[in-house]
Amino acid sequence: MGAPSPLPLHLVVAGALGLALASCGGGRDVFPEAEAFEKAGKLEEAAARFDVVCAFAPGSARCGEADAHAFDARMKAAEAEIGQGHFVSAERLVRQAELTAGDAERKRAEDRLAQDDLALGVRTERALAMTDPRKVAAVIEPIAAGKTLAAVRAKAWLDREGPALVARVVKAACGPDHDGSCSEAYEKLQASGAKGTEVDEARALAEAEQRRIYPLRLQGEGFVRVFMSLGQKQKAVEKCQVDATADGTDPTAARHKCDDEVFGTDPEEKKYQARKNNEDLFRRLLKKIADPALTRELEARRERALREGAAAAVDIPKPRPAPRSP
Repeated sequence: MGAPSPLPLHLVVAGALGLALASCGGGRDVFPEAEAFEKAGKLEEAAARFDVVCAFAPGSARCGEADAHAFDARMKAAEAEIGQGHFVSAERLVRQAELTAGDAERKRAEDRLAQDDLALGVRTERALAMTDPRKVAAVIEPIAAGKTLAAVRAKAWLDREGPALVARVVKAACGPDHDGSCSEAYEKLQASGAKGTEVDEARALAEAEQRRIYPLRLQGEGFVRVFMSLGQKQKAVEKCQVDATADGTDPTAARHKCDDEVFGTDPEEKKYQARKNNEDLFRRLLKKIADPALTRELEARRERALREGAAAAVDIPKPRPAPRSP
Protein backbone atom coordinates (compact mmCIF):
# COMPACT_ATOMS: atom_id res chain seq x y z
CA MET A 1 0.00 0.00 0.00
CA GLY A 2 1.14 3.52 -0.73
CA ALA A 3 1.79 6.17 1.86
CA PRO A 4 -1.39 7.85 3.18
CA SER A 5 -2.24 11.23 1.70
CA PRO A 6 -1.09 14.15 3.87
CA LEU A 7 -3.77 16.12 5.68
CA PRO A 8 -4.56 19.61 4.39
CA LEU A 9 -2.33 22.21 5.99
CA HIS A 10 -5.21 24.02 7.72
CA LEU A 11 -6.23 20.79 9.47
CA VAL A 12 -2.67 20.09 10.57
CA VAL A 13 -2.37 23.61 11.95
CA ALA A 14 -5.78 23.39 13.56
CA GLY A 15 -4.96 20.10 15.22
CA ALA A 16 -1.61 21.29 16.49
CA LEU A 17 -3.10 24.52 17.79
CA GLY A 18 -5.97 22.60 19.37
CA LEU A 19 -3.57 20.33 21.22
CA ALA A 20 -1.57 23.32 22.37
CA LEU A 21 -4.69 25.05 23.60
CA ALA A 22 -5.96 21.89 25.24
CA SER A 23 -2.71 21.52 27.16
CA CYS A 24 -3.27 25.01 28.52
CA GLY A 25 -6.76 24.28 29.78
CA GLY A 26 -8.74 22.03 27.45
CA GLY A 27 -12.41 22.44 26.80
CA ARG A 28 -12.48 26.20 26.66
CA ASP A 29 -14.92 27.52 24.03
CA VAL A 30 -12.97 29.70 21.56
CA PHE A 31 -16.03 30.40 19.39
CA PRO A 32 -16.69 33.77 21.12
CA GLU A 33 -13.06 34.75 20.57
CA ALA A 34 -13.42 34.02 16.86
CA GLU A 35 -16.59 36.10 16.72
CA ALA A 36 -14.81 38.96 18.48
CA PHE A 37 -12.04 38.92 15.86
CA GLU A 38 -14.71 38.89 13.13
CA LYS A 39 -16.53 41.91 14.59
CA ALA A 40 -13.21 43.76 14.86
CA GLY A 41 -12.62 43.19 11.12
CA LYS A 42 -9.74 40.80 11.73
CA LEU A 43 -11.19 38.23 9.38
CA GLU A 44 -8.22 35.98 8.79
CA GLU A 45 -7.59 35.76 12.53
CA ALA A 46 -11.27 34.98 13.02
CA ALA A 47 -11.14 32.20 10.42
CA ALA A 48 -8.08 30.70 12.08
CA ARG A 49 -9.96 30.64 15.42
CA PHE A 50 -13.05 29.09 13.85
CA ASP A 51 -10.76 26.38 12.43
CA VAL A 52 -9.80 25.18 15.92
CA VAL A 53 -13.19 25.30 17.61
CA CYS A 54 -13.77 21.56 17.14
CA ALA A 55 -10.15 20.61 17.71
CA PHE A 56 -10.17 22.50 21.01
CA ALA A 57 -13.58 21.35 22.18
CA PRO A 58 -15.04 18.63 19.94
CA GLY A 59 -18.13 18.28 22.07
CA SER A 60 -19.08 21.96 22.11
CA ALA A 61 -22.47 23.06 20.83
CA ARG A 62 -20.88 25.43 18.32
CA CYS A 63 -18.52 22.88 16.74
CA GLY A 64 -20.96 22.14 13.91
CA GLU A 65 -21.13 25.83 12.96
CA ALA A 66 -17.41 26.57 12.97
CA ASP A 67 -16.51 25.49 9.43
CA ALA A 68 -19.27 27.59 7.87
CA HIS A 69 -18.15 30.61 9.89
CA ALA A 70 -14.52 30.05 8.86
CA PHE A 71 -15.65 29.90 5.24
CA ASP A 72 -17.63 33.14 5.47
CA ALA A 73 -14.80 34.95 7.26
CA ARG A 74 -12.31 34.05 4.55
CA MET A 75 -14.71 34.97 1.76
CA LYS A 76 -15.27 38.38 3.39
CA ALA A 77 -11.50 38.80 3.78
CA ALA A 78 -11.08 37.95 0.10
CA GLU A 79 -13.58 40.65 -0.91
CA ALA A 80 -11.66 43.17 1.20
CA GLU A 81 -8.43 42.19 -0.57
CA ILE A 82 -10.10 42.56 -3.97
CA GLY A 83 -11.25 46.04 -3.01
CA GLN A 84 -7.64 46.98 -2.31
CA GLY A 85 -6.37 45.43 -5.55
CA HIS A 86 -4.66 42.50 -3.82
CA PHE A 87 -5.99 39.83 -6.16
CA VAL A 88 -3.48 37.04 -5.53
CA SER A 89 -4.09 37.30 -1.79
CA ALA A 90 -7.83 37.22 -2.44
CA GLU A 91 -7.47 34.10 -4.57
CA ARG A 92 -5.47 32.43 -1.78
CA LEU A 93 -8.21 33.20 0.74
CA VAL A 94 -10.98 31.84 -1.48
CA ARG A 95 -9.02 28.63 -2.06
CA GLN A 96 -8.44 28.31 1.69
CA ALA A 97 -12.16 28.84 2.22
CA GLU A 98 -12.86 25.86 -0.05
CA LEU A 99 -11.03 23.59 2.42
CA THR A 100 -13.69 24.06 5.09
CA ALA A 101 -16.64 24.33 2.72
CA GLY A 102 -19.59 22.07 2.13
CA ASP A 103 -20.83 21.35 -1.38
CA ALA A 104 -22.92 24.55 -1.67
CA GLU A 105 -20.17 26.76 -0.28
CA ARG A 106 -17.56 25.09 -2.49
CA LYS A 107 -19.65 25.94 -5.55
CA ARG A 108 -19.89 29.52 -4.33
CA ALA A 109 -16.09 29.67 -3.97
CA GLU A 110 -15.53 28.21 -7.43
CA ASP A 111 -17.96 30.70 -8.95
CA ARG A 112 -16.15 33.55 -7.21
CA LEU A 113 -12.79 32.42 -8.55
CA ALA A 114 -14.21 32.43 -12.08
CA GLN A 115 -15.63 35.96 -11.97
CA ASP A 116 -13.78 38.48 -14.13
CA ASP A 117 -12.84 40.95 -11.43
CA LEU A 118 -10.89 38.31 -9.52
CA ALA A 119 -9.71 36.08 -12.38
CA LEU A 120 -8.44 39.01 -14.48
CA GLY A 121 -7.03 40.68 -11.40
CA VAL A 122 -4.95 37.60 -10.56
CA ARG A 123 -3.79 37.37 -14.18
CA THR A 124 -2.79 41.04 -14.16
CA GLU A 125 -0.98 40.89 -10.83
CA ARG A 126 1.01 37.83 -11.87
CA ALA A 127 1.81 39.32 -15.26
CA LEU A 128 3.15 42.50 -13.69
CA ALA A 129 5.60 40.35 -11.72
CA MET A 130 7.18 39.07 -14.95
CA THR A 131 10.57 40.41 -15.96
CA ASP A 132 9.94 40.52 -19.72
CA PRO A 133 7.86 43.63 -20.56
CA ARG A 134 6.69 42.11 -23.83
CA LYS A 135 5.18 39.13 -22.00
CA VAL A 136 3.56 41.51 -19.53
CA ALA A 137 2.00 43.52 -22.35
CA ALA A 138 0.76 40.40 -24.15
CA VAL A 139 -1.21 39.41 -21.04
CA ILE A 140 -2.56 42.76 -19.90
CA GLU A 141 -3.39 44.52 -23.20
CA PRO A 142 -6.74 42.72 -23.60
CA ILE A 143 -7.45 43.19 -19.88
CA ALA A 144 -6.82 46.95 -20.12
CA ALA A 145 -9.67 47.24 -22.61
CA GLY A 146 -12.21 46.06 -20.02
CA LYS A 147 -13.92 47.78 -17.09
CA THR A 148 -12.67 45.81 -14.09
CA LEU A 149 -10.42 47.13 -11.34
CA ALA A 150 -7.64 45.11 -12.95
CA ALA A 151 -8.20 47.04 -16.19
CA VAL A 152 -7.39 50.30 -14.41
CA ARG A 153 -4.13 48.86 -13.16
CA ALA A 154 -3.27 47.32 -16.53
CA LYS A 155 -3.98 50.56 -18.38
CA ALA A 156 -1.82 52.52 -15.95
CA TRP A 157 1.09 50.19 -16.64
CA LEU A 158 0.61 50.42 -20.41
CA ASP A 159 0.38 54.22 -20.28
CA ARG A 160 3.62 54.33 -18.34
CA GLU A 161 5.62 51.61 -20.08
CA GLY A 162 3.84 51.29 -23.42
CA PRO A 163 5.68 53.80 -25.64
CA ALA A 164 9.17 52.53 -24.80
CA LEU A 165 7.94 48.95 -24.99
CA VAL A 166 6.37 49.38 -28.43
CA ALA A 167 9.57 51.04 -29.63
CA ARG A 168 11.63 48.09 -28.42
CA VAL A 169 9.23 45.64 -30.08
CA VAL A 170 9.60 47.54 -33.36
CA LYS A 171 13.38 47.48 -33.09
CA ALA A 172 13.36 43.73 -32.49
CA ALA A 173 10.93 43.00 -35.33
CA CYS A 174 12.40 45.39 -37.88
CA GLY A 175 16.05 44.69 -37.07
CA PRO A 176 18.28 42.03 -38.61
CA ASP A 177 16.92 39.23 -36.38
CA HIS A 178 13.29 39.84 -37.51
CA ASP A 179 11.89 38.92 -34.08
CA GLY A 180 8.18 39.27 -34.85
CA SER A 181 6.20 41.15 -37.46
CA CYS A 182 7.72 44.51 -38.36
CA SER A 183 4.57 45.64 -40.17
CA GLU A 184 2.30 44.89 -37.20
CA ALA A 185 4.70 46.37 -34.65
CA TYR A 186 5.12 49.55 -36.70
CA GLU A 187 1.35 49.88 -37.09
CA LYS A 188 0.98 49.74 -33.29
CA LEU A 189 3.72 52.30 -32.88
CA GLN A 190 2.00 54.69 -35.29
CA ALA A 191 -1.36 54.20 -33.58
CA SER A 192 0.10 54.79 -30.12
CA GLY A 193 1.06 58.38 -30.84
CA ALA A 194 4.20 57.81 -28.78
CA LYS A 195 7.05 60.29 -28.98
CA GLY A 196 10.66 60.42 -27.92
CA THR A 197 14.16 59.56 -29.06
CA GLU A 198 13.65 55.79 -28.78
CA VAL A 199 10.41 56.04 -30.74
CA ASP A 200 12.15 58.08 -33.47
CA GLU A 201 14.87 55.45 -33.73
CA ALA A 202 12.30 52.67 -34.00
CA ARG A 203 10.36 54.57 -36.65
CA ALA A 204 13.51 55.08 -38.75
CA LEU A 205 14.32 51.37 -38.51
CA ALA A 206 10.78 50.40 -39.54
CA GLU A 207 10.83 52.74 -42.53
CA ALA A 208 14.17 51.30 -43.64
CA GLU A 209 12.65 47.81 -43.42
CA GLN A 210 9.69 48.97 -45.51
CA ARG A 211 12.10 50.13 -48.20
CA ARG A 212 13.89 46.76 -48.10
CA ILE A 213 10.81 44.62 -48.54
CA TYR A 214 8.88 46.86 -50.96
CA PRO A 215 10.33 45.24 -54.12
CA LEU A 216 9.96 41.82 -52.51
CA ARG A 217 6.27 42.44 -51.86
CA LEU A 218 5.83 43.45 -55.48
CA GLN A 219 7.40 40.15 -56.49
CA GLY A 220 4.98 38.42 -54.14
CA GLU A 221 2.06 39.99 -55.98
CA GLY A 222 3.53 38.72 -59.22
CA PHE A 223 3.58 35.20 -57.83
CA VAL A 224 -0.04 35.53 -56.71
CA ARG A 225 -1.00 36.35 -60.28
CA VAL A 226 0.93 33.28 -61.48
CA PHE A 227 -0.92 31.10 -59.00
CA MET A 228 -4.21 32.70 -60.02
CA SER A 229 -3.49 31.75 -63.62
CA LEU A 230 -2.75 28.17 -62.54
CA GLY A 231 -6.00 28.09 -60.58
CA GLN A 232 -7.97 29.30 -63.60
CA LYS A 233 -6.34 26.68 -65.82
CA GLN A 234 -7.10 23.94 -63.33
CA LYS A 235 -10.74 24.98 -63.29
CA ALA A 236 -10.71 24.92 -67.08
CA VAL A 237 -9.30 21.37 -66.99
CA GLU A 238 -12.03 20.29 -64.58
CA LYS A 239 -14.76 21.77 -66.76
CA CYS A 240 -13.25 20.21 -69.86
CA GLN A 241 -13.25 16.81 -68.17
CA VAL A 242 -16.91 17.11 -67.23
CA ASP A 243 -17.81 18.05 -70.81
CA ALA A 244 -15.58 15.38 -72.33
CA THR A 245 -16.94 12.53 -70.23
CA ALA A 246 -20.57 13.50 -70.80
CA ASP A 247 -20.64 11.38 -73.97
CA GLY A 248 -19.07 8.36 -72.26
CA THR A 249 -15.40 9.11 -72.98
CA ASP A 250 -13.01 7.32 -70.63
CA PRO A 251 -12.21 9.67 -67.68
CA THR A 252 -8.46 8.97 -67.81
CA ALA A 253 -8.30 9.71 -71.52
CA ALA A 254 -10.41 12.82 -71.00
CA ARG A 255 -8.08 14.04 -68.23
CA HIS A 256 -4.97 13.69 -70.41
CA LYS A 257 -6.69 15.32 -73.36
CA CYS A 258 -7.95 18.27 -71.31
CA ASP A 259 -4.62 18.71 -69.52
CA ASP A 260 -2.82 18.93 -72.88
CA GLU A 261 -5.39 21.39 -74.22
CA VAL A 262 -5.10 23.72 -71.24
CA PHE A 263 -1.48 23.32 -70.07
CA GLY A 264 0.15 22.34 -73.36
CA THR A 265 1.67 19.13 -74.61
CA ASP A 266 4.96 19.24 -72.72
CA PRO A 267 5.81 16.03 -70.83
CA GLU A 268 4.22 15.69 -67.39
CA GLU A 269 7.62 15.81 -65.71
CA LYS A 270 8.38 19.16 -67.31
CA LYS A 271 4.98 20.57 -66.26
CA TYR A 272 5.54 19.32 -62.71
CA GLN A 273 9.02 20.84 -62.56
CA ALA A 274 7.71 24.22 -63.74
CA ARG A 275 5.12 24.24 -60.94
CA LYS A 276 7.70 23.11 -58.39
CA ASN A 277 10.08 25.88 -59.45
CA ASN A 278 7.35 28.46 -58.85
CA GLU A 279 6.64 27.01 -55.41
CA ASP A 280 10.35 26.94 -54.48
CA LEU A 281 10.89 30.52 -55.62
CA PHE A 282 7.80 31.66 -53.74
CA ARG A 283 9.02 29.99 -50.51
CA ARG A 284 12.42 31.65 -50.86
CA LEU A 285 10.72 34.99 -51.33
CA LEU A 286 8.71 34.54 -48.14
CA LYS A 287 11.92 33.86 -46.23
CA LYS A 288 13.45 37.03 -47.61
CA ILE A 289 10.42 39.08 -46.59
CA ALA A 290 10.74 37.63 -43.06
CA ASP A 291 7.58 39.29 -41.73
CA PRO A 292 5.09 36.75 -40.33
CA ALA A 293 2.04 38.95 -40.87
CA LEU A 294 2.89 39.70 -44.50
CA THR A 295 3.93 36.15 -45.32
CA ARG A 296 0.71 34.75 -43.78
CA GLU A 297 -1.27 37.13 -45.98
CA LEU A 298 0.64 36.07 -49.10
CA GLU A 299 0.17 32.40 -48.19
CA ALA A 300 -3.57 32.88 -47.80
CA ARG A 301 -3.83 34.73 -51.12
CA ARG A 302 -1.81 32.01 -52.85
CA GLU A 303 -4.20 29.35 -51.50
CA ARG A 304 -7.24 31.25 -52.71
CA ALA A 305 -5.66 31.96 -56.08
CA LEU A 306 -5.01 28.24 -56.64
CA ARG A 307 -8.36 27.14 -55.24
CA GLU A 308 -10.64 29.73 -56.86
CA GLY A 309 -8.56 31.12 -59.70
CA ALA A 310 -9.14 34.60 -58.27
CA ALA A 311 -7.17 37.11 -56.22
CA ALA A 312 -8.02 40.72 -55.46
CA ALA A 313 -5.30 43.23 -56.20
CA VAL A 314 -3.48 44.65 -53.19
CA ASP A 315 -2.23 48.22 -53.12
CA ILE A 316 1.23 48.18 -51.57
CA PRO A 317 2.07 51.67 -50.34
CA LYS A 318 5.36 52.99 -51.57
CA PRO A 319 7.67 53.67 -48.62
CA ARG A 320 9.10 57.07 -47.79
CA PRO A 321 12.48 57.70 -49.41
CA ALA A 322 15.57 57.32 -47.28
CA PRO A 323 16.67 60.53 -45.61
CA ARG A 324 19.58 62.28 -47.25
CA SER A 325 22.90 62.19 -45.49
CA PRO A 326 23.93 65.58 -44.09
